[in-house]
Amino acid sequence: MPGVRAGRLHSLRYLPARIEATLDRLHPPPPVAPIAFGALLDRLEAALGQPLRPFLEEPEVASLERRAEAAVALDDGPPAIHNADPGLARACYALTRALRPEVVVETGVANGVTSSFILQALELNGAGELHSIDLAPHGTDPALVGRLVPAELRGRWTLHRGASKNVLASLVSGLGPIGLFVHDSRHTWRNVSRELRTVSPRLARPTAVIVDDAERHAALQEWAEKTGATHVELVEEPGKPALFGVALLGA
Repeated sequence: MPGVRAGRLHSLRYLPARIEATLDRLHPPPPVAPIAFGALLDRLEAALGQPLRPFLEEPEVASLERRAEAAVALDDGPPAIHNADPGLARACYALTRALRPEVVVETGVANGVTSSFILQALELNGAGELHSIDLAPHGTDPALVGRLVPAELRGRWTLHRGASKNVLASLVSGLGPIGLFVHDSRHTWRNVSRELRTVSPRLARPTAVIVDDAERHAALQEWAEKTGATHVELVEEPGKPALFGVALLGA
């Protein structure tokens, strides 16, 4: 029975994710005091020694935000729930403009909100490339992953299809120093820890690491303590319980 067989394959595909989510109970989140986005900018500006707010006033940001808002109405591709929230996307943009990375790596693409912000920042920098890893959700046409990325920005973009646990290590081994790393794939402690452990030897100095839904466990804080990362902040999004985390290394 093809339908039954397909259902079983679907269940097996997502079994590791369910197991990892269950195991997260062994890694409860630490107490956190989240900060607002404005406070994050204050602390990053002080740490980096340069203003970030002027970058967010660039006209390209408003255009990107309109594209992101329009993505909510799309219903034939990656679910809009996987799109980056405004604060996360803006943090990626500002840090890309400020750090001027030659290489950016992100895990998780969905419709391409974060990818678009990063690519636009790289384009304005006049240098740099983005490598993205994504495994399309079950039932989603893989061709629709990243569909919000404007055609004129795709020259700096390479999309690697698959799960980060299967793709990330071999990818970063062939890249130069990574100036910005963004996690927005499976948000389990095991997966986040694995991704951070994998990219650590390849990170540039200075660099920034951004982790979405970072309040779920202490993976970012544990990594930051081991690597000597500074200014680890968890940032709140208005109207949402989820937080994203930002850490600076070698700033």
